[in-house]
Formats: sequence, C-alpha cells, structure tokens
Amino acid sequence: MSDRSYLSIAPISRRAFLALSAGAVASLPGVSLYGGEMSKGTTTLILGGGFGGIATAWHLRGALSTEHRVVVVSRERSFQIGATKTWVMLGQAEQDKVTRSLDALSAHGIRLLHTEIERVDLSNMQAITSDSRLNADYMVIALGAELDMSLVPGLSGAAETFYTRSGAVRLRGILKEFKGGKIIIIIPQLPFQCPPGPYEAAMLINAFLEGRNIRNRSSLDIYTVEKAPMATAGPAIGEYIVGLLKERGIGFHPLSQIQVVDGSGRTVLLADGTKVPYDLLLAIPPHTAPRAIRKSGLVRESGWIPADPKTLELTDTPHPGKIFVIGDAASVPLPERFAPDIPLVLPKAGIFAERQGRAVASRIAGAIQGNGTSDSFDGKGFCYIEIGDEKALRGEGSFYEMPHPVMNPRTPDHIQYAEKKAWVESWMATYL
Repeated sequence: MSDRSYLSIAPISRRAFLALSAGAVASLPGVSLYGGEMSKGTTTLILGGGFGGIATAWHLRGALSTEHRVVVVSRERSFQIGATKTWVMLGQAEQDKVTRSLDALSAHGIRLLHTEIERVDLSNMQAITSDSRLNADYMVIALGAELDMSLVPGLSGAAETFYTRSGAVRLRGILKEFKGGKIIIIIPQLPFQCPPGPYEAAMLINAFLEGRNIRNRSSLDIYTVEKAPMATAGPAIGEYIVGLLKERGIGFHPLSQIQVVDGSGRTVLLADGTKVPYDLLLAIPPHTAPRAIRKSGLVRESGWIPADPKTLELTDTPHPGKIFVIGDAASVPLPERFAPDIPLVLPKAGIFAERQGRAVASRIAGAIQGNGTSDSFDGKGFCYIEIGDEKALRGEGSFYEMPHPVMNPRTPDHIQYAEKKAWVESWMATYL
C-alpha cells in the first residue's frame, strides 16, 4: 500500500504519519534482520549514520508505507555537523549543544541498529557484523571515511586536529592557553572532507589570536600537498582563498610533501629536505575508506568505491538498481576538467552526501512502488566559509557543468554567517 493511498483514506500530518510508522515498525510480526523469516514488504539497509545515511533514511521512510522497513546501521550513537567543530575548537559552542543522538531517527519510523559492520557481502545482499548477518533488498553504503594519523610517520602524537570531535575539544583548551608562537597547519594527503575546512580554520584562528591580542607574536602557515585550495572548484576560487589568507598574513605553501614529523624536535620535514619548525602543529588527518569496505574488496585504484555520477549505483554491481554508495566512501568521477590531463572527482562534503541521499531514496522508493521515479544527483551543492569576526561567505557549486565545474562565491558578510548558523540549526531540527 503506498503512502498516497494511505493518506487518501485517513489524511494526517506527515509528522503524525512518521510517528505512526515508528510504532508500526516496532510491532511488525515476523520481522528479522538476521536471516530469519520476514514479513511482507522490503528491507533497505543503510550502512552509516552520517549526513548521507540520515538523509537517505529520512526521505525514504517518508516515501514508503509501513510494510517496508528502513534500517540504519551505525557504529556511532550520535551525529555532529562537521561545520560546528571549529565552533567547539574556539569555544563558541559546547559539544553537547551541537550533537544529536541518532536515537531520534526512531521517531520517524526508522529502525536503528548500533553495531560495527565487519564486512559487506554484495553478492548475497548482506551486511555482516561481529554477531549477525543483516539481509537487504536494497542497500546504501554511507560509511564515510576513516581518519588515520598513523599514515604519516610521526604525525600521531605530535599533531592536534579539529577534524574529530575529541580533537576539537582538546584544541579548545590548547588554544585558550596558547601564549604565542609558530602555528603550522598541514594537509599531508588527498582527498579529505570539507576542502575549505583547513583554510577556514586558519582564518578563524587568526581572528581568535587577534581577539586575545597575541597575533603580533604569532605566525600562521599552511603547508599542503595541493597545488591550490579547493582545486575542483577551479583556479579562480583557489586564487580567491589564497588572497583571503594573504590579507591576514597567513602563509600558504602549496605542493608541500610531508615526509615525517619530529614531535620531540617540533619539526616537520618536507620531501625536498626543508625543515619547518613549529610551536603548535595542526593536521588534517589522512583519510581512507572504512576498514569494512577495504576488507570487502570494494575499493578500486582511487582507494574508494566507484559510483555512477547520476544514480550513485556501484559500478559493476551484481544487483543493478539495488546497491548504492554515497558520501565520503564514494568516488564520483567528473567528466569535466580544467586541464585535459587532470581528471576530477566530486569533493567530499556533507551537503553532497545529503543530496545524494535524497536522490537515492527517490530511486529506491520508485523501484519499490513501481511508479517509475528516477531522480538523479545533479552535482550541485554549497558551502559556507567563515573568515572570522562573525563573517562568512557562501559558495554555490555546480560540479557537473561543462566544460568544467563552476563555483560562485559571494562577498563575505555578517548575514551569511547568520545564514550558516540557521542552516545548521534547521538541518539538525529537520532530521534529528
């Protein structure tokens, strides 16, 4: 029975419908996610409770009647928008105020399983945990990326990071007690989540030091393997970001290959032999595909799972139209490029994961209901970049444009900073 026929019999609000769905899922007879007898309807397994997984589950649950099960499998028990980690780092927000429990998904009629996924068996449409096999009719892999400091010799234990929740909390105390000195931000490997993140953080730390009247006895420098910031958005955007850094006296050192970090000597050694001293070292941790994905043999040469740019289906999937990969775990090729010999892939960003989740939810719902719905991901998204002093700019990106991706930034101001805060609050209120 479709949602449309259900609502035509007993019209109610969508919130009430979802609340009823929660009770219905909990009381369905014969439901088993572990290979036992199943009730009628389908089961969609969504692996991961991040941006993409949450959005997929929320939109799919709203599109299907209660006989169809929507299940999120997540190791994490809560969710935090990455854009708020710099707020925590600088003492502008408390960790518990920008974090939400994933248990809130149950109010929308979504089944939530807190467990570690060990492996994915695509042939049999199963997710394997330490104690069970979860069967699926449809599967969405949204496991994100793992951050691993150990991939750079000496980095672990020497560097701080705001890319993790605990790291942002730890940095809050460190920056509060910082008396001045040489701050280095390093980007040792590509790709990484939120391409503007390191540059935003540098500008925010700059403003923070100015507010404490210690900027004049401090230096800020970024060393990155990138040729330019946000390269997929194009050279004009890179030049714009570098200009913002230069205005604030923040050094930018592109094409810097980090060879080793000497924590005891407080020195970063570059591949060309240059030794860069520091008093405080911040790092963007190297990103890898999750261990469960690597163990399952799903990654390819890129180190990630290849996905169709429009449908987000796995390439060479054994079950066409039934297995999707979204978010940071996916490698989405872009047919466009700025240079003929340099291929591009879609950046790893939460807004793309959310919009991919919406498209995938629509495709799965259309297949289940047989109504021919075939929405696709259009490669569009946006990001906010804070520059300090409660100012931000919003960049609108269209990454499937020909002959190359396009991003149009606005002039930074206080209004866009307020817009960013409102977007964060609205996103969390809507989904969790």
